[in-house]
Amino acid sequence: MTASAESGYPAPQGPGVVPPFTAPPTDRDNRSLLISLGVSALLLVVCCVGGLVGVGVLFAGGVQEAKAQAQSTVDQYLTALRRSDYRGAYQLLCQDLTEGESLSSYTRRSAQDPIREFTVGAVSDSGAALVVAADVRYATRGEQQREYLVQVTFGEYTVCGER
Repeated sequence: MTASAESGYPAPQGPGVVPPFTAPPTDRDNRSLLISLGVSALLLVVCCVGGLVGVGVLFAGGVQEAKAQAQSTVDQYLTALRRSDYRGAYQLLCQDLTEGESLSSYTRRSAQDPIREFTVGAVSDSGAALVVAADVRYATRGEQQREYLVQVTFGEYTVCGER
C-alpha cells in the first residue's frame, strides 16, 4: 500500500513529485502554549477565590442580619409586655407556645408581675435557635437576666422560649 492510499489522497502525477504529508506540521516551540495555559489557570484561580470570598461575605452579612432581627423581635416582645399589650406579645410567640396556652391564660400569667424596664443584649447561636440575652426588671421580682429563644420559621422571627 502506498502513502497515497493510506492518506486517502490521490497520488500526484509526474516524476520527482513528493506525495503530500499525512499530518500538518506542528510548532515545535511550546512556550506560547504554556504561557496561555498558565494565564488561563491564574484567571481560573482568581475567579474561584473571588467567588468564595463573595459567598463568605454574603453568609457573614446574612448571619449579622439574622442576629439583628432576633434582637428586634425580643425588643418588640418585651416592649409589648411592658406596655401591657399582651395580645401583641402573644402574637410574637411561636406556634408551639401558643398551642399550649390560650391568650387569656397568657395574659393572666404575664400580668401577675409586669415588666418595668428591660435592656436587650447580645445574641448567640444555639443551633436550633438564636438566644437573645436581656436584663429585665419586673415589678415584684426585681431585675433578672433572661435569655429568649428566637426561631425563624418561613422568614418569620418568633420568641419560642425563655430561660
